[in-house]
Amino acid sequence: MRVAQREKQDFAEGHIGPPGSQPEVPVTLGDVFLRASECSWYIRWNGEGAYVGSSDGRKAGALLGLELLKGLLSSPGWEASPTQLLGFTFGSVAGNGSGEISTHPNLIATTGIGYGNNHINLGFGVTTLGDDVTSRQVLRYINSAKALIARQLPAFADYLKATVLPPSRGAAVWSYEDRCWTTSDYPTRWTFGNIDDFVPSKHDSSNVFRRESSTEWFIRFGNHECRASHSEGMEMLSVLLLHPAVPMSADQICGEIGIGTASLAAASCAIERRSVELAQLRKRAEEFRREMELTSERPYDDEPYQFPETVPELIEELKPVPKRLTVAAKNSRAETTLRSRGIQHFSGEQIKGTFEELVAKMARCEDLIVALREWEEGLRNAMRESTADRANPALKRRVSKAIRDAISQINSGSVHIGAYFKLNFRSDNSLFFMNITTHWRVGQSPEIEFCTES
Repeated sequence: MRVAQREKQDFAEGHIGPPGSQPEVPVTLGDVFLRASECSWYIRWNGEGAYVGSSDGRKAGALLGLELLKGLLSSPGWEASPTQLLGFTFGSVAGNGSGEISTHPNLIATTGIGYGNNHINLGFGVTTLGDDVTSRQVLRYINSAKALIARQLPAFADYLKATVLPPSRGAAVWSYEDRCWTTSDYPTRWTFGNIDDFVPSKHDSSNVFRRESSTEWFIRFGNHECRASHSEGMEMLSVLLLHPAVPMSADQICGEIGIGTASLAAASCAIERRSVELAQLRKRAEEFRREMELTSERPYDDEPYQFPETVPELIEELKPVPKRLTVAAKNSRAETTLRSRGIQHFSGEQIKGTFEELVAKMARCEDLIVALREWEEGLRNAMRESTADRANPALKRRVSKAIRDAISQINSGSVHIGAYFKLNFRSDNSLFFMNITTHWRVGQSPEIEFCTES
């Protein structure tokens, strides 16, 4: 129970991955503080390395604190006020004596600091850059960063407590003093930059989730590898890895791998059948194009008539047609009567046909309107059935059990990889997802042709 609670707490506080998930950063670089992604850093000190940051972009204050710590560590012995530290890390403080700052517009401005897709207002206005509020904020962000580090690298966190010195009442400056570390003779040698700049270009550090044969999958995560037997749970996992951090319903996952319930299949067939019926109804409506064109309101008389694209629009365009046909039928009868009396000219509707033909046409139009409304209702019912099946508890249980069984099988091959999947697999509010930003290469070996389509 304690282990499960610790894993949940680790994730909530920005745990990136289990030990062993680090890329092979050359040992010759010594101690490293390298950016691994927009929201994480890879830190190695005294031989122990780990990712530190946030897997989902949250905890923006702690991420800013990591930036500030990197700025301090890169300048041993340098003393800086909170304002100077901000300027050194994110930009440069203008030397015009006005208190204004000049820096990257996405990082520091009078409106705050932006980080990734998040934006938080730190209150750094042009008149408050040197006050106690700013000092407390910087201290809070650095302490939040240290808390993230402590969960992954406790020894390094102790080192930071001794060497990264915050402002005191007597001297309102920050500094990094490596000589204050007296509990060990380990000489610290820092390397800073982007992790991609130091991983050998020919080294394939990709995480792989690949179907090798009809019965086996191959998984590589960091420096760890394992093989697992084929199952529908493995296919479902591959779908989630193809869409990292994207919540998916049970029917979406099943649809991706080509399985589903009988009711879902029936609902899909009903929707497809409705498409065929709609094409037939639209063909019937072509009979009334002339009447619809005469009824349609257009800004300009010479503007070409656009036949309706949707069923509601088609119904609205057809509604006035029976009335117009009724008028045309009456006019046709009147014209016939007048002609019988020798009167050859009658100004009526521009719709031709005998009285009987126009009355029959009017009846067909009314029947078409009824059929279109029935089609709309049938489509709504099919959609409701499809939506109800998506919430099918049995389907959700099937997906959840299949994925958890697959993770257990992976865990039997590699506890490191299994721990990663256990930690990041989520099933909340009837949705399933891998709460990760890590890139995975998902697919099949070239020799086989039956892997899950993606």
